[in-house]
Amino acid sequence: MNIYDLIGIFSVLFIGIMLVLLAIALTLGYIAIKKGLIFLPGIILWVLTVFYIPAKKISGIFTDDIVIDKICVEVMNKINEKYFKEIEYKDRTIFIPQCLRSVNCPAKINYYGLNCVSCDKCCIAKIKNKADELGYSLCIIPGSRFIPRILNKINPKAVLCVACPIELNEVMAMLSNKNMCVQGVTLLKDGCVETDVNIDELFHVMELSLK
Repeated sequence: MNIYDLIGIFSVLFIGIMLVLLAIALTLGYIAIKKGLIFLPGIILWVLTVFYIPAKKISGIFTDDIVIDKICVEVMNKINEKYFKEIEYKDRTIFIPQCLRSVNCPAKINYYGLNCVSCDKCCIAKIKNKADELGYSLCIIPGSRFIPRILNKINPKAVLCVACPIELNEVMAMLSNKNMCVQGVTLLKDGCVETDVNIDELFHVMELSLK
């Protein structure tokens, strides 16, 4: 058996193992989304992170490939939920996208994001009121590039993010790599203008606590 035969065998074995792991992770992931039951969250997240592109391609054959990002977000939420509950509201920051605002929004954007003036033309004012009530620091940002500068200024112990599935997955993974406790809520629809979020779901996550 020559070197090329060995390379061929190892390649076939690697692809076979990858497909088996992906099949298991995708099956458990779909169960997590459909029924809210999450088994082996760490393994699911590791597999879908390492084989992210193949997972997206396989998922795209049967359904929308964004499902992979939704699964990753759901799993990260589950992994971090217990620790998130232990952190006081005053030590949490919530990042929401400026695309939630009305096209007639009078607020201006500064170095740290949008400065909401509570004009009640969109749901941001409600989120701001809830954040103030609980003690969260609220950041309304045009994009993820604002996050590092805000984290350097505020230095929270936990972060709640709202975004479209793809960006939310990326941001939560980035924050997790910084050993930060994260939770995420996906937007109800994608886009850059007048998007929407489930306020009840968002408020539920904001209120998570051991008390």
